[in-house]
Amino acid sequence: MNILYRNFFVIPFGVLLSSVVWAQDHCSQLSDIKILSWAYESMLATYNLNFVNYKTQLPNAAKYYTKNAWMAYQKQLYLNIAPIQKEKLVISAGTANSPILLSKKNDIYKVQIPLLLNYQSQASKQTIKKIVTLDIVKDSHSDSCLKIEKITEQ
Repeated sequence: MNILYRNFFVIPFGVLLSSVVWAQDHCSQLSDIKILSWAYESMLATYNLNFVNYKTQLPNAAKYYTKNAWMAYQKQLYLNIAPIQKEKLVISAGTANSPILLSKKNDIYKVQIPLLLNYQSQASKQTIKKIVTLDIVKDSHSDSCLKIEKITEQ
């Protein structure tokens, strides 16, 4: 998203002229640290779910995904939502280690995040380690300038 600055100049004889200057693309300032932090934040929004509020929690995660990636993620989630509801699970995400920027090329960033997912119900608690790889694309229409294009779990 470009920011428009407008300057007005008055020349002799009272004529008003307008000069339009486009600010530098705000997405050009994406550092590796910003990308890695954003990726981790997106995984917290994606994986922190509970059996009561998951329907209200999901829209917070949707903003991190492209339309197609979000549809694919939702399809997988809804295949697995029954056990979350049946077992009355609360899922909380954390990281086992720092996210890693595997590659960046042509405004596509591949980030790997080692997650710790804690599944807790009244009866039990289980922690699962999961490696998540994200293909992240630059999106100038997004406030963060980034969107997940693909998510892969190991």
